[in-house]
Amino acid sequence: MKTLNKLALSSALVALMAGTAHAQATDTITLDVTNNVGDIQPDVNLVDTAVLAGQSGVLEFTITPANTNGDPWGVNGLSSAGLVELTLDNAVFGNPVSQTAVGDTGDGSCAAGVQPVSAGSTESSITFEIANIENCDGTGLGGELEITVPFALSSIGEANFSVGVEAVVGNTLLADTTAYEINGGPLVEVGPAFVVTVDDSGVPADADERTLALGSDTEKSFTQFKVAGLDADEFSVPLGAIDVAAGNNATNLTGVAVGAPTDFDVTISGVSVAGIDKFTVGGVDVALNDDEDAFEGNVALAIGTHAVVVELAGDVTPEDGVSVSSQTFSADVTVNSPDVDPITGSGSFAEILRDGSESDAFEWVALEPANLNNIFRFTNLEADAQVFVTIRDLNSTATDIEDFDVTAAGLTSGTSAGGELQITAVELGDALVEAGVLDADATAITRGTVEFTVEQAGTTGLQIRRLMFNADGAVNSTAEFGSNPI
Repeated sequence: MKTLNKLALSSALVALMAGTAHAQATDTITLDVTNNVGDIQPDVNLVDTAVLAGQSGVLEFTITPANTNGDPWGVNGLSSAGLVELTLDNAVFGNPVSQTAVGDTGDGSCAAGVQPVSAGSTESSITFEIANIENCDGTGLGGELEITVPFALSSIGEANFSVGVEAVVGNTLLADTTAYEINGGPLVEVGPAFVVTVDDSGVPADADERTLALGSDTEKSFTQFKVAGLDADEFSVPLGAIDVAAGNNATNLTGVAVGAPTDFDVTISGVSVAGIDKFTVGGVDVALNDDEDAFEGNVALAIGTHAVVVELAGDVTPEDGVSVSSQTFSADVTVNSPDVDPITGSGSFAEILRDGSESDAFEWVALEPANLNNIFRFTNLEADAQVFVTIRDLNSTATDIEDFDVTAAGLTSGTSAGGELQITAVELGDALVEAGVLDADATAITRGTVEFTVEQAGTTGLQIRRLMFNADGAVNSTAEFGSNPI
């Protein structure tokens, strides 16, 4: 946000813009934005939902040359008129402007002799010819050059102004305009009243705190985290934060402020809610919704940073435990305020990981005999490895199949002494049908996205590749269906 009240703009910037021409001639412009009653607040920052009607004020600024060599305006001691050009951007004057807009802070000698000029209320640029500009060097009786003009916004958008000064004697250009050109402002900035950020800030550096643990004879896999997180708890860990910060603070140029937001609504969603009890946002419970496909809640006192913590169900026994998916949860946030329309924001938290090794997702896998079929080839698979499969994006149902135990279904019994295993997608589909988690009659050919998870002591060299073969048994090894390493 820019502070416009009596802002002193850098003379070094002007020298840079001047190049070598009159490099010694640098100027400082100070400005003050006012209305007809008094100063507009120092920060003129409109919310983007402000109403255009009535968005008008008065721009008042002074110009002071900064040369110290006895030639303040760079006119080599000659008596010279000065041309001062003022241009508004995304604003018009709103009322007619004439030479009376030029004054000074001294005895009036600088303002005297300004040539007649006028600009209409719908115009946005005017050039004043000031006969006695050298009298306004900021040190003499004339004081500083002062210009006051009205302005009205053309739209609810950033408004700016620029000032250029050149001194001439007859037709001779004595100072390059760019030596004095300053881009002030923005006179007005526009943006949201509040800014919503959703990210992974505040997440522990140790990734094991958000890594789901492998199972054992007495504990189901992926029902708790490997390392104790909050309060020595293996079932809770921070995944990020939702931050609501103040943005632009005015609804009009006189600074009528936007009220603080009262609260925000949040929806947190991911691949699967299975095995997760709830989230907390700033200590407020965000529970599973009625459709049981996302977590929803409302958080009061919206301004500030709110830590987001995931809390697992806590059931770990093989009979009752529900494995949690490896996934990245995201949040959609709607901030509510009495003065502006709801403001939304979204983003993602840190990923929940799984111990062991996960394959890439294999898309468009037919789980029944088709013209193009799939073989999954495992290499370097240990004899006691535990293999799970998750099926998503099924064309037969909106329900995903999470962590089906491939080993318990007997599909890994053919693992060779060298660690090679081949499973066809049709064999996998038959096992899913037999277990009652897939309906083979729901569509002609059931297809989905397949992802394996392998639990074994050593994962070095472990790979899962997909090969595709035609109905006549010919293997298709084109690059389109190339290897997908684990």
